[in-house]
Amino acid sequence: GNVGLAVELRMKSDPGKRCVTVATTHLNWEPQKMDVRAWQAHIFFDMAQNLSGPRVVLCGDFNSIPGTQPHQFLAQGCGLASAYADVESSALTNSNADVCPGGFAAMIDYLWYSPKWFTIKRRLRLPAADELRSRTYGCGQGGGPAASEGGKGQHGGCSGGCDGASGSQ
Repeated sequence: GNVGLAVELRMKSDPGKRCVTVATTHLNWEPQKMDVRAWQAHIFFDMAQNLSGPRVVLCGDFNSIPGTQPHQFLAQGCGLASAYADVESSALTNSNADVCPGGFAAMIDYLWYSPKWFTIKRRLRLPAADELRSRTYGCGQGGGPAASEGGKGQHGGCSGGCDGASGSQ
């Protein structure tokens, strides 16, 4: 399914002014439907921005590798920044990737934010392809965790597994 959820959040201390829209989605997965994903990303961004204006955080499974139409639309057309822009070419987010010969392993999930309003303080470290391959127990077994903490492969908060992203992206 292709779903989008969004919420407008306001600061309790300033209920009349500061707000942010946080939205998540799962775009079409079919490889030959890049145009559909680009259209869905456009509709999704418009919907989120219409809730509260320019303070937007978009996240989810965009089923789009870096440089594809949906990715370019959000980065260039919308002026959003990817929280993982500096590692998109080497990190993986699809935890069920089959990394055997001919398998698919890439970054297809994202956290996008409005750089005019936000900066990154910390984030989870994502595994690189080689790290994911070292945890795979054979073809068809899946690729391990999507987020890695200190190389231990556990899910959870930022304890030991965050990198100090500068937010200068």
